[in-house]
Amino acid sequence: MKQYIILLLVISLAFAQYSTQGSAGSMPDAFTGTLVVTKSAPESVSFGQEFDVTIEVANQGSQGAQGMVREFLGNVEPVNPIPQIADIEDESLHAATPPVLTFNFSISPGASETFTYTVKPKTVGPLSIGPSEALVNGAKFFSNSLVVAVNCTDSPTCDETIGETPLNCPDKCGGSANVTPPMAPDLVYIPTEEYIMPSDPQGIPPSESEINEKTGQMVLVGVVILAVVAALAYFFYFRKK
Repeated sequence: MKQYIILLLVISLAFAQYSTQGSAGSMPDAFTGTLVVTKSAPESVSFGQEFDVTIEVANQGSQGAQGMVREFLGNVEPVNPIPQIADIEDESLHAATPPVLTFNFSISPGASETFTYTVKPKTVGPLSIGPSEALVNGAKFFSNSLVVAVNCTDSPTCDETIGETPLNCPDKCGGSANVTPPMAPDLVYIPTEEYIMPSDPQGIPPSESEINEKTGQMVLVGVVILAVVAALAYFFYFRKK
């Protein structure tokens, strides 16, 4: 009888170990290192001029970092690389889904990697470039944001279609920098689908919350298995008596 009980315990422990690992091996630990993400670009450019934005990711931790950089493009025209735009039947929804550039990285401890993309401004005036996101093993790191001054054109005519106004171009538009700009129209909220990060080896590993949820489920399975084994052992023991 003791042999049966020992065999059941070994089988239950082996199954519990397998259930926590799954068919793809053990789950990756959450990234606990430090990534420093820095973004740079020219302070000022001319309207229509192409310029580069550089993103540097430095791994200051003691473990390797494998993930991706995600860059949301704003009021610019992408030149290189050209981002993939989702296939949306309703063209009016494209304004609510800004193009996104992604760069995969694998950085050793103490090393860094640099990514560069080229864009052109669409309007005159201050151009805000939001922070980049670096995602690795459920952790997220952000870069600094930038403001690039887009200068007025050399044309003597004030072109309001590209943002040349008395506020942005007081000399050529015949006004003062203190002129109040026109009120922007009310924006209509358009719901978009939630972005889901890839979980394949070449994409981004699951987030920490997903790992914790998976671990909790596996622990629950292990507890149930141990309870069944204990019940069987109890049953066989009293049956023998």
